[in-house]
Amino acid sequence: MAAAPQGKVAKHWLPYGPMGSHYTTLETFRQIIERSELWLTHTSSLSDLTEGRSAGRLVAARFESVARHENFRAAAWPLFDRADRIRALEAHYYLVCFCRDSDLLSQWRAYAGDGTGISMSIDMEVVATALDLPVRVGACHYVELPEYEVVQSAAFVELDDLFRSHGLGWALDSDPNHPSFLPHVDDAIDLIAQFLKSGGVFLKDASFSEEHEARIAVLETDARAAGVKAHQRATSAGPVPYIKVDLSKVGGWLGEVTLGPACVDDRATVERFLLKLGHNVQVRPSK
Repeated sequence: MAAAPQGKVAKHWLPYGPMGSHYTTLETFRQIIERSELWLTHTSSLSDLTEGRSAGRLVAARFESVARHENFRAAAWPLFDRADRIRALEAHYYLVCFCRDSDLLSQWRAYAGDGTGISMSIDMEVVATALDLPVRVGACHYVELPEYEVVQSAAFVELDDLFRSHGLGWALDSDPNHPSFLPHVDDAIDLIAQFLKSGGVFLKDASFSEEHEARIAVLETDARAAGVKAHQRATSAGPVPYIKVDLSKVGGWLGEVTLGPACVDDRATVERFLLKLGHNVQVRPSK
């Protein structure tokens, strides 16, 4: 797979810089290094069942909050109906996730074999250039689900700009009794669908906020249009779709490596393994 042209890498909000920690098992760590290959997993197979849906739920709540306002009583039920349509919108991605911190107990337990694995510091922007298709790189915005109608998230800057560029404002500032009102709302729904395909993948429930997560994401339809082959790996929960990122043609993607608190391999063993395969990086134990 050839390197992606710079124009195909869409960089979103990255407040912690381009380096992110990827937690994984010792076996998977070895495979990543030996094959110079990273996998992007389909959102339908992730443990968080809200993946790809949070943005739709967030925007739907804003529609409902408007519908409850006294100025919109005449259009309240149509707005609630459209809120249901928005809530059902979702966008599927292939993605790989990273954490701001390289030594976090919750991540060791959840993703690195209960502490027996490895945390790899990876340059997300370098990895993104290895993909020959549109790719998005950014940190997640965390939102409290019960407070969707009042939250002010940086993610909405993109959504509001999208609406303004189409002359819709929020598509809800016109007279609800005017014949053009609901068609405007329907136009807004189309724009929301666009938003879900651009920034929606970076919205997550606030219960995950400890992760300070960032992502490399590829829209499923973009991967299909580019002819990227989707693979499947067998798991106890069933087949998991994924796409491969070939890292053999990009350099400098790996930073330091942190050993899990119960890692089977010691520091010297991991250092020798990395040096043998051309990675002269720092290896340190968990604190």
